[in-house]
Amino acid sequence: MTRASEKTESVSLEEFRTPPSDMVEFVKNLIRDEARVSQRGEFARHPLVYEAMTVPLDEQLQPVGHPFKTLACNVSLAGASLVHNEPIHASFLRVSLDVVNLGTTMVAKVRRYRQIEQQYFEVDCEFVSRAA
Repeated sequence: MTRASEKTESVSLEEFRTPPSDMVEFVKNLIRDEARVSQRGEFARHPLVYEAMTVPLDEQLQPVGHPFKTLACNVSLAGASLVHNEPIHASFLRVSLDVVNLGTTMVAKVRRYRQIEQQYFEVDCEFVSRAA
C-alpha cells in the first residue's frame, strides 16, 4: 500500500487543477489592501501570489488527505497565508514553495483559519520545519 506522502513526492504541480481566475484576482486585491497596513513581525512579507502544492497533515505530521493547490500570499521566512476555495481542516500542512527563494517544502502549523467573502477560505500558518 502506498502512503499519501509517497504519492505527493511523485506528482507534479501541473497535474492539479489551477485555482480559478476569479480567486486569483480576489487574492491579488486582498494582498494589495493588506499592503497598506503596516508590516508586523520580524520578517518582511512578500505581497505576491504563488500556487503552492499543499497536503494536510495530522499532529504526527502524517498526510491525512490528498494534495491540492492553494494560493500562497504574504510569504515570509516565518510563514504564509494560504487561500483555497474549499475549507482546509488540518493542524499542520506540507506546503511546497519551490517558486520562492525558500526553494523547498515546508511543514507549517495552522495558526488561524477564517472564511473570507462567501467562497474562499484563508489559513495563516507558521513554518515549523523543512519537510523531509
